[in-house]
Amino acid sequence: MSLKKIFLPTFFSLISTYVILNIFLSSISFDWTFQDWLINYEGGFIRRGLSGEIILRTSSFFDVQIKFTYFCILSILSLLFYLLFFDFLRKEKLNFQNLFIILSPLSISFIIYNFGAIGRKEILYFIIFLVFLYLVEILKKKELSIFFLIIFFPLVLLLHEGLIFFISAFLVIFLFEINKTNKKFIFLTIFIFILISLSTFILMVIFKGNTAQVEVICSSLSDYPIEGCFLGSAIATLSSVHTLDSVFSILWDRLFIYKYLYYYPIFAIIAFYPLIKNSFQYCFNISVGNKIYKLNFSIIAIIYFVNSLPLYIFAHDWGRWLHINYILLMITFFYLKRVNKIYPKNSERIVYMLPELFLSIAMMFILMVGVFIKKSFKLVTLLTILSLIFIIALALNQSDEITKIFNESYIIDKLLIFMKVFTLLFFLFILLSYKDYINNFELITDKHDHIKKILLSIVLIFYSTGLSVSYFGGYTLWIHNYTMMDDQFKFFFNVIKTIPNLF
Repeated sequence: MSLKKIFLPTFFSLISTYVILNIFLSSISFDWTFQDWLINYEGGFIRRGLSGEIILRTSSFFDVQIKFTYFCILSILSLLFYLLFFDFLRKEKLNFQNLFIILSPLSISFIIYNFGAIGRKEILYFIIFLVFLYLVEILKKKELSIFFLIIFFPLVLLLHEGLIFFISAFLVIFLFEINKTNKKFIFLTIFIFILISLSTFILMVIFKGNTAQVEVICSSLSDYPIEGCFLGSAIATLSSVHTLDSVFSILWDRLFIYKYLYYYPIFAIIAFYPLIKNSFQYCFNISVGNKIYKLNFSIIAIIYFVNSLPLYIFAHDWGRWLHINYILLMITFFYLKRVNKIYPKNSERIVYMLPELFLSIAMMFILMVGVFIKKSFKLVTLLTILSLIFIIALALNQSDEITKIFNESYIIDKLLIFMKVFTLLFFLFILLSYKDYINNFELITDKHDHIKKILLSIVLIFYSTGLSVSYFGGYTLWIHNYTMMDDQFKFFFNVIKTIPNLF
């Protein structure tokens, strides 16, 4: 049974169970998510009030408690989202490259690190986005998919107006998939879609809420002990007290006192790395007039980020916005690659050689540390172990699709990746098994003979270079390189044997 058939169902089953349990906890603790969904129109039309109105009306119609309706609706939406997402991902090849992308801290597992993100209103946005992709894929006239967006996207904005800053994801997919011959129809439908969405957003800004409406909404939920409903709840954020000045004051504190400006960029770089590393190796063509321009997938990532940039200024849930951006960019990348709208760049790229480059640099650096720093055995051992683990991760993250670089003299395939990982694991095993023996073997005395140390460093650097050369080309032309590697090892072992003569 393949990894995909085992991993994906198990992973999504566990995540779904975890989410349902947390939604139940939310329904009995009346937390921030519960409060946000229960904003309603009891005090008049107000932003984000559609969800609460639906929950109140449904509870009244079936004569059940509001918290039960809340639990049922959010559970259904969550299960629907994970079902659609599972169906989307099962069409992808689950290699280590894609596995790193899917398991990023900003991907599906974000809710594990930040359980406050469970059940937030963007889940409906994700559902509409995945359904939109399905419609685009099955419709013969893909241009008609825009009418689905015209109807449902404004409804999402009635739940949370901030989601308009992710509208670019719909437009990117739509422009990639449609037949561009009927330009008038395309321009008109996109114009209508954007106009209705902007009008809804402006309406939400106008009816942003006030203190009187907050009091009415809190009174309508008086049966539920919402702590600080008038002051510190999600409902209270709609009051007249929350002005732009207060928003910027909070933002300033979070930027510099809570160090958002330092932590979040670092976190984003680490979490986005698997997706950026792989997606930025793809390009797409765009025609302007009679000319065709080749653009990198990074353009799409920049569009998504720039579109969502106002949220980082006017709202403070930076992790939440990064999570939404990551999910949308990941889905966009997988989808466009699957339908052949993007293609790999010229394989003559140094990025394919990252494990080899890091190996060479690490070997030379660690050897220098061992020579010039006294009693550095523990440090050298630790650096070597960490380097080997990192190189193994880099090797596993390489695509297992057959890739030819350097005029087809170097071929990356499954066998190469397997041999790399096997060799590195063997080195790691030897190091851990014989480190005590190596520690007792003093190659250099404690005398301050820097000339001998420099000569030894040069010899060892050349030795590490020889190993790297063997590693670089060891699997391309197997039989030929096997002989070459054997000759290299014999030569360098002979060099090592002559080292005692230097002393």
